[in-house]
Amino acid sequence: MTHGAVMFEENYTTLCTQPFVARETAEPFSGPTPQKLREKVVAHIWADQLIETGRLATACGKPVTVIAPGWENLAEGPDFRHAILEIDGTRVKGDVEIHTYASHWYQHKHDSNPVYDRVILHVVMWNNRTSTSVRGYSAGAIPMMVLSDVLIRPLQELEKDTVAGSTASPRQEDPRLTPERLQQLTGSDFGKFLDAAGDWRILDKARRFLVAFKRDDVQEVFYRMLMEAFGYVRNRAPFSRVAYALPLQSLAIQNGSGSIAETRERLLGQFAAVAGLLPELSGRHDGETAAFAQRLRETSVEPARGALSRSDWTRKGVRPANQPIRRLAAAANFLAKCRAKKPLDFFVEAVNVLSDRTPDKKRAGKVREAMIEHIADGPDHYFHYHYTIGAKRLASRRELVGKQLAITIIVNVVVPAILAISKKTGNGLQETALHNLYRHIPKQADDNITKFVKTRILDPEQARLVNTARRQQALYQIYNDLVLRDSS
Repeated sequence: MTHGAVMFEENYTTLCTQPFVARETAEPFSGPTPQKLREKVVAHIWADQLIETGRLATACGKPVTVIAPGWENLAEGPDFRHAILEIDGTRVKGDVEIHTYASHWYQHKHDSNPVYDRVILHVVMWNNRTSTSVRGYSAGAIPMMVLSDVLIRPLQELEKDTVAGSTASPRQEDPRLTPERLQQLTGSDFGKFLDAAGDWRILDKARRFLVAFKRDDVQEVFYRMLMEAFGYVRNRAPFSRVAYALPLQSLAIQNGSGSIAETRERLLGQFAAVAGLLPELSGRHDGETAAFAQRLRETSVEPARGALSRSDWTRKGVRPANQPIRRLAAAANFLAKCRAKKPLDFFVEAVNVLSDRTPDKKRAGKVREAMIEHIADGPDHYFHYHYTIGAKRLASRRELVGKQLAITIIVNVVVPAILAISKKTGNGLQETALHNLYRHIPKQADDNITKFVKTRILDPEQARLVNTARRQQALYQIYNDLVLRDSS
């Protein structure tokens, strides 16, 4: 490693200074002896499905099949949104709530909160109650699943993988950030705190990649995470299901012939078929649309088990430019450019270019712009001029992927994936180059969470210091620790 190398900081827990103290249970245990296990471990086990999926059942014995575990919720409410399960042969869609012990459902007063009425399954590590279900606010009995007997490996190993032993984010004491601690931090001290929190969040994402890399091919994992990012918040879950139904290897991108435009159309036809979004052939379509719809149908595949329907997609409240079929076209556009190199390889090579040079903001900016172009650019496409199939043609070209989404993908998918590789291989030079790229990414437009933290938690002077994407990531970490997180 070169002298003075700047790595991702792992001292966020120290800066928080407030150790985590487990909450005492409000009722006597009727199940297992109390064990200290953070709820986050249970959530990671569920998210990564580190369980024997063929043996799943509710606490009362009804078989359970997980079609989609849902996506982690960063806002108020259940831990996982838009899960799809089969319980006793019946397909159900809704939310999943995670706890270490079953009693925490009532300790957290979920039974009196209507936000939890869409919960279809209460997932716990241990059931310390005599009941096999919990009560909702108005939803009646909600089934429960206990994970302790269906783990793929001993819990101690999984806990080590998901929390303590990961080379991506070694944990000292679990941080318990408090508003009082934030108020103590001002000026440059608060800036250092933001940088550490922003790094910690990326390290945590990298840890999840490392866990996934142990079970699946690196490129396959990256492809799945990338597809989720193309789905935005509202359609992350169905995009994930498309990726699982059509694995990267099955797309045969590297083996294909033809131009980028032809490959892109073939991929979109495959995606649309599995997504349940293939256009109908209609005499009402203009010539351009009719020809495009016909080509998609000719290149589509027979939908496999787990295929989606139109009802699985969220359209209401989604901007025209972000409609599901157009986002699938954006994913196909990116993948079509990966014929010579696998999806992650371009980004790894770009970071390695920085490894050979002195860290520099200008060089990092050039690499970032090259990544944005690689994600977003492409030859003219039907969806450059239409928001949906059959919609009125736009007067001018509209990019499939805007700069904001491209940077979001770089921050949330590309950087953590490469960091996981750097940690796995012990490549300090690569990590230093990656950190150089990350810390120079400019601040992006605020979303609801970053606005909330800046206006409701930070004071104006602190908010003004949030001037990079790295420090915006810190706001998500603060929101997680102060707003979402409980002590279960």
